[in-house]
Amino acid sequence: AIMAKKRSSGEGSVRKMRSGRWRGELMDGYTSDGKKNMVYFSGDKKGDVLEQIRNYVNLRDANVRVNQLLVLSEWAQNWYDDYKSQVQPSTYSGYKYTLKLITTHLGSLKVKDLLPIHVNSFLDTLSDLDYSRSQIQKCRAMLIQILDAAESNNLISRNPARMAKQLRNIDEDWEDSTKDAFTEEEINLLDEYLPNDLLGNSIRL
Repeated sequence: AIMAKKRSSGEGSVRKMRSGRWRGELMDGYTSDGKKNMVYFSGDKKGDVLEQIRNYVNLRDANVRVNQLLVLSEWAQNWYDDYKSQVQPSTYSGYKYTLKLITTHLGSLKVKDLLPIHVNSFLDTLSDLDYSRSQIQKCRAMLIQILDAAESNNLISRNPARMAKQLRNIDEDWEDSTKDAFTEEEINLLDEYLPNDLLGNSIRL
């Protein structure tokens, strides 16, 4: 038999199915056509389902809109398109390479599933592939910006890139090496966009 227990208002209901698994359901407002918007949960244990419902309610009450299907590559592109109006065209264009590195390695992950350990692994992979310390730092900085925007738009509750480890191991790898130099392209950009005054010429030097 199917056993069901109605929980208090706002907590949904949980039932044990004939298969032995537990199923929960929760009403979360109404759809655009006026029907009840039902959200469903399932698990091997009743406690697992109750925890899923509690987590969902907590996120909802915190105004976090968890898009279950949104992957990082899609959100990163949205962020990149929006970023265009905030910076010089040369800066915007220069971000393409860094964005491609991020989406190549992390793009298939759902935004809601991204964890600090994924960011750590990504940075370690770049180090193993002998990317420069400067480029690795750019990737980390861009990830922070992308996920800050996700947090600001209530897609995630916390930014996993900010919780990832610092670049200690990467710093150690370059501790005894020479400092990174600007690339020729970066030097050209400095020459083109820095003002011709004391500050601009000091930076060029």
